[in-house]
Amino acid sequence: MKLNHIKVSTRLAIAFGAVLFITAVMAGIGVWRLQELVQTTRMLAQEDNEKLQLAVRWRQTIDLNWIRTRAAILDSDLSRVPMWQAEMDKTSELTQATRKRIIELVQTDAGKQLIADIDAAREAYRTPRAAVVKARMAGEDVSAALERDLKPLAEAYINSILKLEQRQQAIYDETLKAAEDKAAMGRTILILGGVLATLLGAGAAFVLSRSITVPLRAATESARRIAE
Repeated sequence: MKLNHIKVSTRLAIAFGAVLFITAVMAGIGVWRLQELVQTTRMLAQEDNEKLQLAVRWRQTIDLNWIRTRAAILDSDLSRVPMWQAEMDKTSELTQATRKRIIELVQTDAGKQLIADIDAAREAYRTPRAAVVKARMAGEDVSAALERDLKPLAEAYINSILKLEQRQQAIYDETLKAAEDKAAMGRTILILGGVLATLLGAGAAFVLSRSITVPLRAATESARRIAE
């Protein structure tokens, strides 16, 4: 069936329908990609960011208490040791709250294993630390034990938390890259859809105009010949 045999109104409807269809498909895909981007951004801004910040805070509180432990043990004035201990206890409360929250958020087996490793390193460090501080409060010189025994345990404890922090940083970076990729893909889809809709509209307009103007010119030429 030739295009010229179709009514003009039908041709117009087909042309505009095709353009509208392409536009609707483009809009639907764009909305779908944007929705995915919203979900990824929400995860990035909330859960992944919170876990990363908690891991950083956890390590920082342990770093701080290790510095205080060294200060308390090396302090020549034993009367200040209880003050150091009180400050460490206060920071430990923050550490426990941080640990509790990150346990609630971490759901993967790899993350849970890292937390189990941290707890093991923590237990290996706490008992010797308490014994060294107690001996120091009793007036003993425990500086050698501090460097020989306690320091490696403290470093192992801190490094175990650092591994969790590094993992959360990697997850955060991956989520950020996924968000950027989805934004780029959505932008590409919208651009391609717009170009396609424009080309289709231009093509439809050209074909439609020729289907109308060519018969009109032919009719005009026939009328002229009849008149002559």
